[in-house]
Amino acid sequence: MYCVDCGESVQPGSSFCGKCGGKVGDPRSAPAPTPEPEEEKAGLGLRWLFVLWAFVQKTVGTAIVIFFISLVLG
Repeated sequence: MYCVDCGESVQPGSSFCGKCGGKVGDPRSAPAPTPEPEEEKAGLGLRWLFVLWAFVQKTVGTAIVIFFISLVLG
């Protein structure tokens, strides 16, 4: 059996890890880790959303500047 906190080998029947002092529990009761590909997909979606937002902001900002320049030179 291994400690879920530090990964150190723990003697069977021990309640606490000898290295980090973490409580040793039944590994079946520990929450399952979230798969990384799902996290990467979520992060990738947020990155694309940010890129789209930046593009729209730049386009709108440029249009506003051109509009005001045309008014001044006009």
